[in-house]
Amino acid sequence: MDGDPYSPYSPDYGYYGYYGYYGSCGEGYEESYAAFAAIYDPVAALQQLVLLPGSEVLEAGVSVGKYDKGSYSDLSGRLRLADYSDVATSFMQLKVSASLALSGIEGLPEARAAVVVDRNQFKGGNASLLVKWGDEQYSFQLDDVDVEQQTGALTVTSPLGVSLQLKDIAIADKSGTGALYVGSTKVADVKTLDSGAIKISYIDGTFETLQ
Repeated sequence: MDGDPYSPYSPDYGYYGYYGYYGSCGEGYEESYAAFAAIYDPVAALQQLVLLPGSEVLEAGVSVGKYDKGSYSDLSGRLRLADYSDVATSFMQLKVSASLALSGIEGLPEARAAVVVDRNQFKGGNASLLVKWGDEQYSFQLDDVDVEQQTGALTVTSPLGVSLQLKDIAIADKSGTGALYVGSTKVADVKTLDSGAIKISYIDGTFETLQ
C-alpha cells in the first residue's frame, strides 16, 4: 500500500474535510514530508484545535511543498464530532467575523465596517464593531456580555480619541456607570439617574445631564 499514491498511507495523500485530495507536490516532496512529520504530529496538532470534548481525530496529515513564489504547509484531517448538550460546563465556543462596505449614509462618505462576535462564555461573550472611512474611524467594543441578563460593558471611541467607557450596563434597568476619556486622561464620570437621564460630571466640578 505504501507505493500506492491513492493510499492514505502515501505521503502524496491529504485530507480536506471529508474529501480526499490526491496529488504530488513536486520534486523533493517525500523528503520534505518525512522531515516535517519527524518533528510534527499532525493528529495531536489537529486534536488541540478541537474544542468539543469527546471528539476524535480519525486521520490527519500535513502537506508541504515548494512553488515558484515560495513554500507552503497545510494541516488537514477527518473528525468525528461528539454528541453534546449546550450547558455551562460544555458549550460550543464560536468566533465569527465579517466585513462590509457601507454607502448611502447621510453625512458620511463610503465606509467599511468590520464586525467580530466571540462567544467565549456560556451566556454570551464579546463583540466589536469598527467603522472606518478615510483616515477616521469609530469603534464599539462590548465585553462580558450576558445575553440572558442583558448586562455587559461598552466602550465607544471617536476619531478624535475621545472614548466613553461604560461598565455594569443593565439594559432592563437602563442603568450603567463609567467615565469619559480623552486619550488616556479621564475628564468626567458618567452615570445614569433613576429618571433614565445620563449625568456627566466633569473633573472641573461642572456637569451636564443628557435626556
